[in-house]
Amino acid sequence: MNAATIKKSSDVMNEDRTAEVAALAKKAFGREPKRVAFPGGTSRSAFVADMEDGIYVFADRKEPDAAQLEGIVLRNLGPSGSVPKLQGVYGNWVVQEFVGGARLPVALDDAKSAEERELLVDLSLVSLLNIHEQARSLNLAHRVPKAGTAENWLWNRTGVAKRISRSAGIDIPDLDREKLVKLMDVKRDEFIKWDARPGNALYDGERVIWFDWEDCVRSKALDDLAFVLFDEWTNIEPEAENRLMEKYLPLYTRGLSPQRAEHYLRLFGVTHCMLRLRRALKLHRRENKWWDRDYCLQHDKVGVTHEESSRIINRIRRLSDGVEEWKPLQDWTLQVAQHYKLDVHR
Repeated sequence: MNAATIKKSSDVMNEDRTAEVAALAKKAFGREPKRVAFPGGTSRSAFVADMEDGIYVFADRKEPDAAQLEGIVLRNLGPSGSVPKLQGVYGNWVVQEFVGGARLPVALDDAKSAEERELLVDLSLVSLLNIHEQARSLNLAHRVPKAGTAENWLWNRTGVAKRISRSAGIDIPDLDREKLVKLMDVKRDEFIKWDARPGNALYDGERVIWFDWEDCVRSKALDDLAFVLFDEWTNIEPEAENRLMEKYLPLYTRGLSPQRAEHYLRLFGVTHCMLRLRRALKLHRRENKWWDRDYCLQHDKVGVTHEESSRIINRIRRLSDGVEEWKPLQDWTLQVAQHYKLDVHR
């Protein structure tokens, strides 16, 4: 998007919202914007403003403390070249440069070949590694909250299969959840983005830029690897997935043996896939239909589609294959696929 494509504020906002935007722009820049737009819709708490000397994104973080933290993170990560440049923090608003390009899921979907899709995912993982290295050099992990501090956090995450089963009326897989919790209860001491799904990245034709940093935490870098590789919109071939896992597993691993790191990635990865699948199936049940795929892609929605849900069920089958703790999922995924008429690769 460039300045010429931004709609006038009167085209996208009511009078009250226009006044709010103008007041905020005056606070940040000392003048009103030339044009504004709400790419995600006027109900979203972010907008893009053409300030004549440049285009900026204004994002509402609800709480000033959250905005201040994101400002600190963006300012420190700036030298990595993998995040938007920070303009400033004003109350609960974070103002940053506008980065042109396509969201990564759209770029992946538009790619002309499987090789091009693999390259895009590869670039996104390099970009995150740059961020991790910059954060490590500044000891940024100690500035952000630790993941998994809520009571029964891991226990609740391991119960997703049970909740999917009850909703679908199928057998609950006999998982040893206490063992799963113990195996995933690792030392969480690294700065990560956390919500590193492709929908939070932009590809500008040369590099991948990661935005929306309000959820960054202290955890394991392997979690970010899982968020990227195992998202429903990461539409790469199984062979490419294996190549990228083999390439990046050692680069994202600190403090764990190679065997333990791969085991953790498969445990966390399956859990992540189950969470994404449950969100999609819940929305499918609510409306008794799959959503329009183009709508989901263009508006950064969960993949409530037959294609993406089929991709996730197959990914769960691959990641759980050969992992003793996930053995009950092999039959269970077939039941889920049959119930929702998903395509399973035998």
